[in-house]
Amino acid sequence: METVKIDLTGAYAGQTITMRKKISARVLIDLQGEPATQFAAFEKLVVEHTLLDLDGNPAESILDAPVEAITQAMDKWAAALNTLPNA
Repeated sequence: METVKIDLTGAYAGQTITMRKKISARVLIDLQGEPATQFAAFEKLVVEHTLLDLDGNPAESILDAPVEAITQAMDKWAAALNTLPNA
């Protein structure tokens, strides 16, 4: 499985998410849907993470992390896919 490691910055510096590089058509469609569907689809791509929840504890799921951390990861993941060969 090919992955992409996303390093968060700013308030979330030091937190990382490792994600699948390739996605299915179903996940692509879900990523273009309503926000709840987008976040659920994005969670399916996560291989591992070091995100913290709102209390500063390790988040069991990325969905327990601050929304700003997740959206930053989504943006960085999309940007990384656009710069990788054969993405």
